[in-house]
Amino acid sequence: MFEPCRNIGDWMRDFPGRWWVAGGWAVDLHIGEETRHHHDVDIALIEPEDSSFFRDWSPLGTSPSGSLRVLAPTGEEVDVWLQEQEKERFRFSAAVHYDLSSMHLRSENGLPYLNPEIVLLYKAFSDTEKNEADFKLLYPHLNEHQKEWLKQGLMHHRPQHHWLIRLLY
Repeated sequence: MFEPCRNIGDWMRDFPGRWWVAGGWAVDLHIGEETRHHHDVDIALIEPEDSSFFRDWSPLGTSPSGSLRVLAPTGEEVDVWLQEQEKERFRFSAAVHYDLSSMHLRSENGLPYLNPEIVLLYKAFSDTEKNEADFKLLYPHLNEHQKEWLKQGLMHHRPQHHWLIRLLY
C-alpha cells in the first residue's frame, strides 16, 4: 500500500529542505488507506537555498494546474508545488499562512504529508468529482482547528464555495 508515495519518499530522502506529499495521496495517507486510483504524486516543498538537488530532475513540463511536472527516477510522474516560506510560516497566499511548526504530520510509513486542511483549500479551487469525494472523506477526520483554518481560507479566497455551508453549520 502507498508504494508510489514510498518511492517518492526514498527519492526525496536527501532533499535539504521541507517537503510533503500533497494532493489526493495526502488525503489517503491521512485516512490510512488508498481510496482511489492516482495517476501521479503531488508534493509540496519549500525551495531550499541550494538548488543543486534539482539538477537531476527530469522535467516533463507543467501540469494543467500550473505545477512543475517531473519524472522521478522511480518512474512516477510527480507534480511539484514550490512553496514560499515567510519567516516560520508556509505561505498559501499573501493573506493565508500556516505555521511550519504545526506541519509535522507523518504516515504510518513515516512519510511527511501536507495537513489535510491545506490540501482541501488547494482542492477548493477546482470543482471536480474527485476533489468533492476527497472533501467528503476528509471532513470527518478534521478537528475543530483544522475546520476553522479551512473555513477562514475559503472565506478569504472562495467565499461562495459550497463547502462553507458544512463548515459554518
